[in-house]
Formats: sequence, C-alpha cells, structure tokens
Amino acid sequence: MFNRSKKFLPSCFLVLTLITTALAQQSADPHFDARVDKPAFAKNFPRVLFDEAHYNFDTTNNRYKPFGDLLFNDGYHIAVNRQPFTKASLASHKILVIVNPLGSEDTDDEGAAGPAFTAAECEVVSDWVRGGGALSDALESEPGVFSKLYVNMVRAGEVGGSLESTLSRLRKRVDDRMS
Repeated sequence: MFNRSKKFLPSCFLVLTLITTALAQQSADPHFDARVDKPAFAKNFPRVLFDEAHYNFDTTNNRYKPFGDLLFNDGYHIAVNRQPFTKASLASHKILVIVNPLGSEDTDDEGAAGPAFTAAECEVVSDWVRGGGALSDALESEPGVFSKLYVNMVRAGEVGGSLESTLSRLRKRVDDRMS
C-alpha cells in the first residue's frame, strides 16, 4: 500500500503542476506595457475589427487585451464584431482580426467540430480580402524599413504570380545577411 502511494503522490504533483502551467498560459500578461511614445496614427485612424461572433476563445477582453490596447495606443480605432460577417460590417475596416473561431460555444457540443463560418460569411470575407491593397503597397508605406529593391521584388512577385517564391528568396537573403 505504501509503495502505491509513493508512486501516486508524485503523479498527482506532476498533474497539478501541468494543470497550473496550462492555466497560466491561458491569460494575458497583466503587466504588459502597451504605451506607445509616438503613435503611428494621430489622425485618419485605421479601423480594426476584432471578431468575437464565432465563439472565439481569445477576445479583446482576455488574452488579446494587450494586443488591442497596443493597437489603440498606436492610433488604431478598435471595433468588436459580435454578428455574422456582412459586406456592410467589413466595409469601413482596414484590418480584420480572427482568433480561434469555433463551430459552437462548448467544445463538447455537436457543432464544435463544424465550421465556424457560414458559406456566405466566407464569401464576404474573401471578397473583402480581394478588394484590399497589395502587400507591396503596405511595404512601400514603410520606406525606412523596406528598401525600394525589396518593395519592387515583392510587387513583381505579386504581378507575376510568384509571390511565395519571391518572399522565400528575400527571406533567405535577409537570413544570409544576418548570419
């Protein structure tokens, strides 16, 4: 009997340690400093839409609060979406944040394994993405970070349909320079 409890107690301790560690990883850092000394946007605030309509585990009130605070302090306008996506709900937003959407609220529910989005929502979001700007435009807006050569190579990859291989070559070039 004593030998059994000798093995059982360390096992219980290990399980409790793992549970505590797992739970600790499920919360935002309460000490994260989201201050921004020089906000990127003092006017014409880009609108960011956070999806919280699809049983999202991560929201602007829990694990993604520091991220939302950082965006807000950098001059972005934050909005929370709690309805199915429509063309109108996405129209005025430049950025869409979707984190861990689920098919149902409880992972034990029948619909949990199903899709989080309806076919109509997928089509609306797909159209919204297609209507957005190009990656090269975003890079070009940061001339202190991305050279003209880099921007033009990305633009050529976009136009020529070879963006993935272009980005791989550029990544290799950056990696080689840093090593």
